[in-house]
Amino acid sequence: MGRKAVSRSLPVALAVLIALVVAVSGCGGGGGTSQDAAGKTPEKALTPAGVKITPVTPAPTSSLKKVVWDDPYGEPTSLDPLTAFSPAENTVLPNICDALLRTGPELKPQPGLAESWKQTSPTTVVFKIRKGVRFSDGSPLTMEDVLFSLNRHLDPKAGSFYAYWAETIAGYEQTGPMEVTLTTKEPDAYVWKMLSTGMGTIVKKSAVEKAGKLYGTPSGGVMCTGAFELSSWTPGQQIVLTPNKYYWDTAHKPRVGELEFKFVTDPTTLINGLTSGEIDGSYEVPIQGISQLGSAGKVFYGPNLNMGILQPMQSSGPAANPKIAEALSFAIDRSGIAETVFGGLAVPQLAAVPPDSFTYEQKRFREWYLSQPTPAHSDLEKAKKLVEEAGSPTEVMTIGIQSGDSQSAAVATAIQSTAKEIGLNIEVKILSPAQYQSLVFSKAARQGIDWSTGSANYINVADPLEVLFVWAISDSPFNLNGYDSPKLDALFEKARGDSNPSSRATDVIKALELWTSPPNNIPLYVYPSRLFMNSRVTGAPTGFTTYLYYPWAADLGGS
Repeated sequence: MGRKAVSRSLPVALAVLIALVVAVSGCGGGGGTSQDAAGKTPEKALTPAGVKITPVTPAPTSSLKKVVWDDPYGEPTSLDPLTAFSPAENTVLPNICDALLRTGPELKPQPGLAESWKQTSPTTVVFKIRKGVRFSDGSPLTMEDVLFSLNRHLDPKAGSFYAYWAETIAGYEQTGPMEVTLTTKEPDAYVWKMLSTGMGTIVKKSAVEKAGKLYGTPSGGVMCTGAFELSSWTPGQQIVLTPNKYYWDTAHKPRVGELEFKFVTDPTTLINGLTSGEIDGSYEVPIQGISQLGSAGKVFYGPNLNMGILQPMQSSGPAANPKIAEALSFAIDRSGIAETVFGGLAVPQLAAVPPDSFTYEQKRFREWYLSQPTPAHSDLEKAKKLVEEAGSPTEVMTIGIQSGDSQSAAVATAIQSTAKEIGLNIEVKILSPAQYQSLVFSKAARQGIDWSTGSANYINVADPLEVLFVWAISDSPFNLNGYDSPKLDALFEKARGDSNPSSRATDVIKALELWTSPPNNIPLYVYPSRLFMNSRVTGAPTGFTTYLYYPWAADLGGS
């Protein structure tokens, strides 16, 4: 499906947007990275101009009877943490279910159901579980529930989405009245951080066993210890939560009497709902509608572990040629895309790792990131030479995008246009949501798709090591182009087992140096998370990963 076919299938407003992007793509001439004389990009390039990052919004001063919130990713498929892996599920889930840890507003681990934790050896981490916690039905949280929940992800028959992350875990053992010890098969200073995700989320054993495969569905229900409980779920319409009267966390007692989630994914409909007051708030509000929100409320910007990348899908063919990938990287006008598609609310990405993941050894990681030679503007002459060196292939190559993702459509079309200027033939293919998601899990689904790009390329914890774990090491199921570097694998394993932040960062940077050049993930843009709340609501944290793995709605209240 070529450029013309893509444009016909999109709304007029998006077609105009794509035309603007195409107009700026490739017009940067011999532009570079706007680096200084020392070859570094200035620190200010990490954040869009005029944007202030505020991880926490003003605290509420009153309670509210009801708040209507939108889940912009659509309706959850399940609220069972075993398989609830996407933002659609996790925008709702942490408000109902607690995990051992939380991802705080600064993207660092915080205590959850585990009041404390300690790495007692290179292969063991001990968690002290809170006493007196009760499920929303009033029954006490037991160590049997904790161990059952954690061990579900170790059972190969259970089908946990987190099975890959859990492969290094040897097991969990109760080592005290309210204590559980995580033991890994080899030294691992990283995997325990994943216990802020579904992998560490605790459910009631008897409720899961009673509901069976229906657990986490509208008919099977959910039973957890979170700030809210599931009151009702009307498929295709809404999810309603009400406060858990037994909630243990006195610092995060809900101030909202009823929280109603809508599943509005259409940008125009969502903006209309927000401006009219029918919807009180939403994360990731559509960029093209921000100017229309006016005095209805305020948009806040937060840290983000999401990023825009062009991910290779094939291990052979012209797209797998490093020179072709490098040519594309030099041809893409990242500044033009950031300005046009994102209205200036994104910045060119210098390496395929989110800068907000630099939560330790921050100065060193930032210096490395800012020294990367990724061009902000097109360098068409250099790109053309690389295409010639690659033999000037004439085969059609394809970028796959998900239907309904207007930003990715505009980005892909811009890349298609600039590729033509350097002698490459690229088509854009629109995939259904199911087809797009299958790209990750099925080699057959990737047949005929050379790259994909989308707006949901994120890591779960703020650690650059996870970028390598997800995309770069040779045995990762998400390493879709078959990249294989024994040296990188060795650096990764060394860093993974190193609890010293300084030496660990040294090895992570060495591994990133090996991996971040083409033909691997081509960096495009990074952007802050976007939160809108109308004038009657305040309190929610802003960060993307925070609202996936933190009881954010418990902080909501009246302004």
